[in-house]
Order: sequence, then C-alpha cells, then structure tokens
Amino acid sequence: MKIINILEGMGSLIKGDPLSPEQKERANICQTCPFKTFHSKLEVIDSDFETKQIKGYTCDKCSCYIPAKIRVNNEKCPLNKWNKIKK
Repeated sequence: MKIINILEGMGSLIKGDPLSPEQKERANICQTCPFKTFHSKLEVIDSDFETKQIKGYTCDKCSCYIPAKIRVNNEKCPLNKWNKIKK
C-alpha cells in the first residue's frame, strides 16, 4: 500500500466517511479471511460502526490495516479476493 493510499484510507476512516457498496463488500470478504490478525492496540483508532467486524485487524499478506485499506478504491487484495466485486 503506497503512503498516499495509507493516508487516504486512514483519513477516510478517521472522518467516518460512509462506505460505498463496494467497500462494504470488501469488509465482508476480509471478515471471513483466514489471513487477518487482530491487534488490540489498533482497535482504538477505529470507531466506525460500519467496519466493526474488522476493527483492529491487519492483513497477514500485505500488513495493511484492513478498515483503512478497504476504503481506498484503487487498492487490491493481495489474494485477489476483491476481483469479483461488481463496480
């Protein structure tokens, strides 16, 4: 994830921007992924109700904070799990 994308995703998360349908689908996919890891210290930066199911989780494949990554439209899942989402 490029630094500009990290800033975009975290900014959107902190502002509480509503999720698009595509971003909600990304959250649902990541919620069921076996490659997510919970970190209680990260949980405190996320107060968004829409991402509660992935709050505090990072991806083991790319190390990104999932609630921020799903919000960046030009980001991709390292396992290509988001490819089938309709845009």
